[in-house]
Amino acid sequence: MNPADEDPHGECRHEIESLIGEIDQLRQFSRRQAEEIENLNGMADAVEVLRDIGKVFGCGHVDDPDGRRQLTNCIEQEFDRLRAALAKIAKWFGEFPPSGREWQPGEPMSYGAAFGSNGERDFMRQVAVDALNPVTDELK
Repeated sequence: MNPADEDPHGECRHEIESLIGEIDQLRQFSRRQAEEIENLNGMADAVEVLRDIGKVFGCGHVDDPDGRRQLTNCIEQEFDRLRAALAKIAKWFGEFPPSGREWQPGEPMSYGAAFGSNGERDFMRQVAVDALNPVTDELK
């Protein structure tokens, strides 16, 4: 090739294209970093929500990963306890304790027969109150 036929700006164009490629890579990197920061902010918000829920249930709060697992387990146990109380209330029939009374010796009286529908209602109300006490005590 004749030196006169060479593009005098070819080397500059190549360097510019290379710089544009690097700029694009840096731009993509900065976008990924921004996304990572956003994810970390979301995780921090989630930890704060867990702490708040933990406080309501009396589970405390902690900052290390093992502590967060303990906090999550405590919250799940509290939800399970509340679910069990709601299931008992929803089922109603067959969920009452023995009345301690008998129709005749050896023939137990049902809770409803012994205490009436108001007694059953009061019993279930107490189930709900007992389940909610740890929550409402913390909210006071």
